[in-house]
Amino acid sequence: MPSPNNPRVARVAMLFQRDTRTFVNTFHVVKPTAMTSADLINIAGIFSSWWNASYRGYSSNLVALKQIQVRKYDPSDPLAYDLDVSPPSAGSQVANPDTGATTQTASWRTGLAGRKYRGRFYAVGLPEVATNNDDSVISTETAQLSNAALSLIASVIAASFQLAVFHKSDNTFTQIATVIVENLIDSQRRRLANRGA
Repeated sequence: MPSPNNPRVARVAMLFQRDTRTFVNTFHVVKPTAMTSADLINIAGIFSSWWNASYRGYSSNLVALKQIQVRKYDPSDPLAYDLDVSPPSAGSQVANPDTGATTQTASWRTGLAGRKYRGRFYAVGLPEVATNNDDSVISTETAQLSNAALSLIASVIAASFQLAVFHKSDNTFTQIATVIVENLIDSQRRRLANRGA
């Protein structure tokens, strides 16, 4: 498969450490014109501020943000920027995280129907104390993730960018309008031991 190719799109990878493992959240940001080096630096700052102001309040203190990688999707101008977080910035809930594959999912909505027009991210550091015996997540934790996701949408828009669902098949994107967070535990198998990051 050829490399993604749309100079208006940047991929953002937030890298988190948990013991010896690395977990990754991936997002796509777009703008009306081609991304520049300054844009990548700005985008990394937006996501760093978002973690510190909103997302880290959801996560266990045993999970920490260590790096933000931003990549322009343009093989002819493959700009990249890495923001190292040193020391790593830990989640603010003093609690053990649930098992590695246990997560809660924020599902992006674009206003269009069909799986192609939805995205999601698997939240990191869901605390054990935030889950119930019926595999649901307590309402305050669900509200916190929802508010954090909405805050990201607003922060990106305020900086003249837009969150988007990127379509690898044809290098197009659909802008994200809102988010849905269900109160159910989800699973990301790649986060199981020996399955990858």
